[in-house]
Parts: sequence; C-alpha cells; structure tokens
Amino acid sequence: MRDFEVYEDGAGQLHLFIFTDHGDIEYAMIYLDPQDLRRDLAALREYGTAEDWAGMDMWDCPSTPVTPEEHYDIIRRDCLLVADQYGVYLDRADIAAKDALSGVCTMG
Repeated sequence: MRDFEVYEDGAGQLHLFIFTDHGDIEYAMIYLDPQDLRRDLAALREYGTAEDWAGMDMWDCPSTPVTPEEHYDIIRRDCLLVADQYGVYLDRADIAAKDALSGVCTMG
C-alpha cells in the first residue's frame, strides 16, 4: 500500500495525500464529508494505490491557486496529522477526523 497522510484543518476539512514509491504526490484531495474520506481510505487499503483515481484534475482549475505540492506544504505547516500508513491519531483529531477515522485501528 502507498504511503499516505491525512490532515484536519480548523474548518473541519480533511486533506488526504497519497504518495508514490518515490515520495511524489500521487493523489491529493480535500474532503468536506468525512464519509468520503472513509470510502477512499477503504479503497486505498483494498487496492494499494490511487494511481487511477479521478480528482487530481481539480488542481488544474484556474480557481485553484496552488499545486498539490504547495497545498501539502501549507497543510503540513498549519494542520494536524491525524492518520498515516502507520496509524490513526484520534487524540489529535477533531470532529470531522473522528467521524472519518473512528473504528479504524490501522491502515496497513
């Protein structure tokens, strides 16, 4: 399974980043609905990759002023990591992340 990180921001949005074997961002998505994140994490666990997932085209829209890499840098600086391939950190999580990640002990 690919390495990934989930962050929660102060506005209740969840941010998922999935990385290639070389550490590049393979997939990046912002979730307003925690259940959408739960679904994507289940698919990642089942298939091991996000290689063919739709959604990365949102980063090419003129209304999106940053690249996935720039977004990742901002999120890492300003938000809390609440899950990655090593585990789920509910002690750092707020409502949205708890909703998406509760009951998920490990991703691997």
